Amino acid sequence: MTSRRRFISIVPVALPVASALLLAACSDKAPPPAAAVAPAATPAPATPAPVAVAPPAAAQPAPAAAPPAAASPAPAVAAAGAMVDEKDPSAAALGYVAEASRVDKAKYPKFAADQNCSNCALFQGQAGAASGGCPLYPAKQVSAKAWCSAYAKKTMG
Repeated sequence: MTSRRRFISIVPVALPVASALLLAACSDKAPPPAAAVAPAATPAPATPAPVAVAPPAAAQPAPAAAPPAAASPAPAVAAAGAMVDEKDPSAAALGYVAEASRVDKAKYPKFAADQNCSNCALFQGQAGAASGGCPLYPAKQVSAKAWCSAYAKKTMG
């Protein structure tokens, strides 16, 4: 415990000096005057600017690959995804059925005949679409005729 506390107490003091030295070492410009890095009692002797020597072309590392494109919003990802499988563990836990008429009314007594994904507040498909995204099943689509126990009536307003 004392070593962690000691480390935390040292870092704020050492960080500005270390970062200034690191930046100076990585720069291809002349190093900053010694007074800018750390106050010195005596002036630092003048040193010639370091000469950068490039390694041979064969020794240079390959350029890094371009970063991946930014992730698209969830509805667009869901629109391109596969359909939710009723046997999927998360779907089974929520009682998901691809056809609302097959809901086990004994197990889900709050189910009503007019409930399905197309009129659920969580459904992200377009009006009249056969399927669409749902935040409960990322990167997958649900049928507009489907139902699960997370059903919440869509309110117009």
